[in-house]
Amino acid sequence: MGQGDASVTAYDNFETMESVKEQRIDHQGTFHSVTTGQVIQGIEIPPGGLRQDMLDPQVTICASDVLLAPGNQDDDIQHQVSIV
Repeated sequence: MGQGDASVTAYDNFETMESVKEQRIDHQGTFHSVTTGQVIQGIEIPPGGLRQDMLDPQVTICASDVLLAPGNQDDDIQHQVSIV
């Protein structure tokens, strides 16, 4: 699914240590190294996909640009796909 021209794959790696609150010999804690990812498909992605030379460092973006963007609103579609 992520190989299509209209797809972008976003991922993040993180590590965490799960430990116990009391000192016990039989359980010392567990280390987790996790990668999470998401494939985003959209019609605004140009043919051939996104390229590094398309980045314009002069363009600024703030949180409200992302939060108020179409598709990020809490609307009827969001309520249809959300589990309550």
